[in-house]
Amino acid sequence: MAVCLKHSIAFLLLLAISSAANAANSLVLVPLEMNDKLVTLISGQDDPVPEGKLRFIGNFNEPSFSIPTLDNITVRDSAGNMIPLKIEESSLVEEFGATVSLWLSFDIPADVISKDKALTLEWGNEVSAKNTRVKNIKADPSSVASYRTFTWRKKNDRASFATIEVIADSNADYYFLWYLLPMLLIFIVLTIRKMSTNRIPENASK
Repeated sequence: MAVCLKHSIAFLLLLAISSAANAANSLVLVPLEMNDKLVTLISGQDDPVPEGKLRFIGNFNEPSFSIPTLDNITVRDSAGNMIPLKIEESSLVEEFGATVSLWLSFDIPADVISKDKALTLEWGNEVSAKNTRVKNIKADPSSVASYRTFTWRKKNDRASFATIEVIADSNADYYFLWYLLPMLLIFIVLTIRKMSTNRIPENASK
């Protein structure tokens, strides 16, 4: 009887852990006006924003964010409906086979944005969206009023986890430079050692 009880408890714990691991993560999106820095960064020609809608463009790189496929992320409106996303291929940052940072865009009716109609960003294995990969995501500088960007926060937290300055500087093209720094330091040290070694025979001959 005791053995069966232990097995039942172990099974329930394992089930709880498995459910927690597969549960979708979610954050509330906070709309922001685009500043000049971001407009300059993503300036270019793209499909025009449909009349009566707003186009959101932004970089998502929350520290806990990690998805195996690009269909494991979505944005939901206040009614729980999934909003189709466009994801920029050139912006993808991957670690150990999972995507941990990306640029995305989506269109929504302009009247959807209000305190009572929050947008929610969700990701995880349980999310099964139908997103579209695109080569680039751009914004038309002559129609800035039709664009928004975003930051994010927890559902019960009014503080945001990101700022527009951070988003604008999150360009995947520069990530690889950090990995070159240790190699550069090693090269400098080896060069100095070699120069020091070459001086010894010269001094000895004098």
